[in-house]
Amino acid sequence: MRDVLQGARSNKPQVALLTKQGGVTLFLQDYDCSSEQAQTFASGFDEAWKKLPQIARTEIEMHWSSDPLGPYIWLLANREEWGGKGWATTMPDAHSINFVASVALELPEENLKSLIMHEFGHCLLVALGEPNHCIPSTDNRRLIKCERLVWDLLDGWGVDQLSAEEWIERNYDDDTVALRRRMTPITSPREQLQCVKDRLRVLRELAAFGFPSEFDRYRTALGD
Repeated sequence: MRDVLQGARSNKPQVALLTKQGGVTLFLQDYDCSSEQAQTFASGFDEAWKKLPQIARTEIEMHWSSDPLGPYIWLLANREEWGGKGWATTMPDAHSINFVASVALELPEENLKSLIMHEFGHCLLVALGEPNHCIPSTDNRRLIKCERLVWDLLDGWGVDQLSAEEWIERNYDDDTVALRRRMTPITSPREQLQCVKDRLRVLRELAAFGFPSEFDRYRTALGD
């Protein structure tokens, strides 16, 4: 198992993700796929980055600059390497972002950008010191608040994240054991999907939990 926190770079051919302010190139740390597939992922990563408001990109880069070797972006065979759940994750310090390669490489282009922008949303909120993000926690309610805040960001950025979640649920079986490609995709109506039910439940439970007004400019500046 590689240490996705330390970030030892692979000896595979380098794959550039984006160019940061100042002309510094960010490369994939490692990838469990062909270099051609990694290049496809990198194109989506760069496009997703460019869709962020400039003030959001600046804030994230300022945070990343505290680690001169980071950030560390991983395209991994499975999520066991970071010990978590889901299809992607941003580590608590927002200096490492991990993606499950099989999912990321199969997602339709717009859905891939949505998945990546979701992780950028977490990076931004960590960089801003948002209270629910700034303390690593296993408290489920705090984690749900983190997700709700990112949903609000993506809504402001005009990103349809739910479509990405829907595609993944229809095509992958996600349980406590592993993330596996379904033999037969789910064809049920959208309202019957678990991701839709979960979102509605969270919105009901956190109806009084508003997006912090001091961060509003980061979600409403798209197109600047």
